[in-house]
Amino acid sequence: MTAVGIELSYPRAFEPSILDEDAATRFRDLSSVVIPDAIEPELDAIWSRVAANHVLDVGDGWWMVFDRNSQNRRTLIRYHAPNG
Repeated sequence: MTAVGIELSYPRAFEPSILDEDAATRFRDLSSVVIPDAIEPELDAIWSRVAANHVLDVGDGWWMVFDRNSQNRRTLIRYHAPNG
């Protein structure tokens, strides 16, 4: 398993939707460096999962795990090599 993560901390509380949008954009930037181009997730897919605090199955063994609270947004990008 390979993993890379990032945590964004905001100095003061904004509307959750503003934090989700900013975090999704930054997480997309990170994913573009780590996840292969052919399966890289779209910004809308990341944004909806950040807002819902859900895991995103990117495919081919790649996952983006999200965690959020009132002032922080986190993601962990994980890769599990396929068996065989």
